[in-house]
Amino acid sequence: MKWLNKLFNYLISLIIISYGVFFFYGDSFLKYKQAGQTELSSNDVDQAVNKYLKQATAAMQKSRYDSDAAVKQALKQPLVLTTDSKEIDPADVPVAKQIWKESDVNVTPAEVVTSSIYDENAFAQQDEQERKQYAKDFIENARRGGYHVVLSNDLTKIVSVTPIRKPSGQNDSVESFPSN
Repeated sequence: MKWLNKLFNYLISLIIISYGVFFFYGDSFLKYKQAGQTELSSNDVDQAVNKYLKQATAAMQKSRYDSDAAVKQALKQPLVLTTDSKEIDPADVPVAKQIWKESDVNVTPAEVVTSSIYDENAFAQQDEQERKQYAKDFIENARRGGYHVVLSNDLTKIVSVTPIRKPSGQNDSVESFPSN
């Protein structure tokens, strides 16, 4: 029985020691490296980056050289322009369509005076309608604001302003519980 007791003590101590080793170094034992992944030192990383930069620089220089060569080749060739439209002689265009030449329409001085008088009358009538509409809007806005406004006949001056009163038959107070 003594030897069985020693065996159990050894097993228990072995389990405790293995648990301690697993606890402190277990993370590195459990990590499996994936295929293709290796730990790189900073020197290896610098070499990889430098290799990529060299390749990218070489590719850029090659494309720049190719584009410069294409531009030089294009400059050596003559430029040929072709147009499908035929030129029109200005003398062939009718006078009515030529805006820089005078038209054949003859206007008498009486027609010029008549058209200018008509334009002045039209502008005056439009101005009068705008003033009447403005005065109407002004009176309506004043009425909404609680005032009765009277304007002069030519709509340029305010003749009188009176506040609008509420009828005395209406009570301004509001009852919470009105009686029936």
